[in-house]
Amino acid sequence: MTYDETKMLFPNPVATSNVDTLAEIRGFDLFASLPPGGYFHLHWDWGRPNLMPKGYDYYIVSFHLEHIDFEWLEKQKVDKKIIVLMDFNTYPNSKWPPNCIPLRWIYWHHALRQMIELFGTEYNKNIKYKASAFCNRITQSKLVTTTALLETLGKDELLVSVSDWVENKNVHHWQLTGNSVLDELTTTFRKKYMGKLIRMDNFVHEQNYQHFTANPSQIAYQEASLHFTNESFHYSQMHDQVVPGPMLTEKTFKCLLGGTAFIPVGQFDVYRSLEQLGMHFNYGELDITFDNDPGNLSRLESIVKLVGVLPNYSATDLYDMTRFSSEHNQKLVSSGEFFHNCEINNLQTLEKIQECITSQ
Repeated sequence: MTYDETKMLFPNPVATSNVDTLAEIRGFDLFASLPPGGYFHLHWDWGRPNLMPKGYDYYIVSFHLEHIDFEWLEKQKVDKKIIVLMDFNTYPNSKWPPNCIPLRWIYWHHALRQMIELFGTEYNKNIKYKASAFCNRITQSKLVTTTALLETLGKDELLVSVSDWVENKNVHHWQLTGNSVLDELTTTFRKKYMGKLIRMDNFVHEQNYQHFTANPSQIAYQEASLHFTNESFHYSQMHDQVVPGPMLTEKTFKCLLGGTAFIPVGQFDVYRSLEQLGMHFNYGELDITFDNDPGNLSRLESIVKLVGVLPNYSATDLYDMTRFSSEHNQKLVSSGEFFHNCEINNLQTLEKIQECITSQ
């Protein structure tokens, strides 16, 4: 149960000016065709103080494991445009530092291919529960959704795991939102569930690496009809802009590979972004239009409303309503077609990168 870098879904950050080395970095082998003279910060994550060195012909930065560090980008002093690559869509009012060129470079398919190598493609459904959710690092969206599930479904209908990992900054220092539905659930969480460990299995902290946590054979995905993803980042509408998204991690990938219907608890635009790459999401009578709403609080309230209708259906009903889409998506991933579709996007982006480099 030890950490193994070779098995992680996302590799460690790489900073290099050697184009030749990129052929050995998973997900960036296509960069070998780029001209020399560039500087690359790939799979960059938060908290790194490094400023990129000056004097290069072009700069490429990628964000995949975590969301975009806009403050870090704004600090850069290079005199060339910075090409920023990410899995995300950008939106008409998304704001970027003036020296940045955002382009969509998808890494999701590489993470899923790594999961296939680790865990295979065969999973056995044994539907017993209506829904499942994990709430490890507690945030506003996770605690609201998880509390709604706990308050709505009985123990024989729900698989849920709740930790005691609460940091005030992740829950807005408990400041109420003004939305009565969300605020009531937040208050309920603090009174009934905060600080109490709820476990659905025998998972231990020593297994908290992607080559353990990314396994779709877990009961949350094979014994529950719906999984509420409780993604790592859930903010879309921020002040006067819609930030790029959606950010997806193994929390969502497990559903795709494991043939599990899921409710995206994270940024908006998840279903459409995956549909662009060949997936289907027809969930029958369930209203999943909330995913079109960039408003963080209104989207979260709609998810709570969806939780409220689950008592109207059996676990089998929910599985039958969503089964066609889930099996289609699982086949798309396991057959390699999803990988192919993502690579088409990246080849198109590669052309744009080359145009950006030659036009500077």
